[in-house]
Amino acid sequence: MPCPNGKAWCPGPGGFGNKCQPCQQTPASGGLHPPLATGGKTVPLPPPPSPRGVTPPPIVKGVPPPLSMPALKVKTVIPLPDPVLPLPNAAPGVGRSVVLYRGDSREPGEIKRVGFERWGESIANVSKIGGIGNYIGEKCKELKNGATFADFVRVSKNQARPTISTSLNKGCGGYDSGPIYKIEVSGLQEFELNEKIMPPAFAGISWRSDGLKAYIDGPNLAQSRTIIIDLRLATEEWAFFTNVHPSRITEYKLVKGDFKSMSTVEVKVKKLW
Repeated sequence: MPCPNGKAWCPGPGGFGNKCQPCQQTPASGGLHPPLATGGKTVPLPPPPSPRGVTPPPIVKGVPPPLSMPALKVKTVIPLPDPVLPLPNAAPGVGRSVVLYRGDSREPGEIKRVGFERWGESIANVSKIGGIGNYIGEKCKELKNGATFADFVRVSKNQARPTISTSLNKGCGGYDSGPIYKIEVSGLQEFELNEKIMPPAFAGISWRSDGLKAYIDGPNLAQSRTIIIDLRLATEEWAFFTNVHPSRITEYKLVKGDFKSMSTVEVKVKKLW
């Protein structure tokens, strides 16, 4: 097609090379209809046809088209387990209550912060065997009777054994190396230390309790967070097989003096360096 303006050097709207301005604005070049074909007026090209079955949204003057939002990725939320908190004392009159005493050279401010805890080595031994219920069951199976079990527990300063020694006697057998602390625990149930409260794997073991009693706050050893065993010794020694939380330690007595409430003691802050 020749140039509509008769420019000899212009190859026309369909040609290649250097076109004149009207030919550069033809539909073939993606611009406007040439002024000569529209009476000298500039006419915009019609919008491209919509795909079949899709109706384009109406164009409203002065309103910008909606922006496309990026797809949001939803994070998977994994619920955290509830923290293990100390069980509160049961209401008065519910279950059995025991009052025990322990001599400890640490000052009251530290005891109020940490309570009485088992040695780390003993906790590792309990974990390896699958819990405190299994640990006690294995010892009963190994030691055969309550008298031997009591001898095993009362051996002093055995860091591999998960026990905390206490006494029914507030003098703790004449202990005078440091303060004596009073421990009060309620909401316990009394059981004979036998297979009924041990894990099922220990049913039928060769074991004689010799009168040993377990005071626990659950239906069996595995489901209890407080386990105390009366060793039936002349020294009136009882042993915790679980930690003693500071809230259970209610009074203290220095070497010289009377028992005083732990509520008046300030917690000793642990130094980090």
